Amino acid sequence: MRGGLRLALRFMRRYQMALILVVDDEDYLRTLSEQILKPRGHDVVQARSGKEAVILCQQLRIDLVITDLAMPDMDGLELIRSLGGSHDDRGLG
Repeated sequence: MRGGLRLALRFMRRYQMALILVVDDEDYLRTLSEQILKPRGHDVVQARSGKEAVILCQQLRIDLVITDLAMPDMDGLELIRSLGGSHDDRGLG
């Protein structure tokens, strides 16, 4: 299991029924993440790109973002930076 997913699962033990955004340009990794998270009681939203993730974060109240670091249009670090300034009370940034 990837280190980031392990950390996310630890986070989610503290919060029940989180809305989690999984961002990855690989379909199978998004699907795998959803298959792991949904049985644990979480709602999962998927984004294929960093740009799509930013739009979803503006529209929804996302509790946790799990992102790939290497994506073509916007890498995961750029995504995290772009979300940091726009979510005052969500623990992002």
